[in-house]
Amino acid sequence: MSHEEMKSMAAACPNFYWKLFQSTFLISAFTVGGGFVIIPLLRAKYVDEYGWLNDKETLNLVSIAQSMPGVVAVNASIILGYRMAGIRGALTALSATILPPLITLSAISCAYDWFAANPYVRYMLKGMQC
Repeated sequence: MSHEEMKSMAAACPNFYWKLFQSTFLISAFTVGGGFVIIPLLRAKYVDEYGWLNDKETLNLVSIAQSMPGVVAVNASIILGYRMAGIRGALTALSATILPPLITLSAISCAYDWFAANPYVRYMLKGMQC
């Protein structure tokens, strides 16, 4: 699908931006392990489930995201959003990617003393070190 066809599809679908935001937000919220872990999930969602991209476009997206400075997951979401719907799509995907870690870190920083003293949190973090 060409870039212009994707933009026209985004304009025609009233829930496109919400769908893009929701899917990218959920992938970012429930993925642990960094940007490279998000790549197969983006492929499964946007290639296999929605059909918004094909395999070659996904490989190109990942290659460009890896070559750019910054976090791979954020770079990939910006490129994906821009490919789908221009600047509005890039901003939608960017905000959906950075909001989950921002919310999590804000909640942890507000309750840092409780988290630092909680033995269950310490055990969980100790187990994640493997």
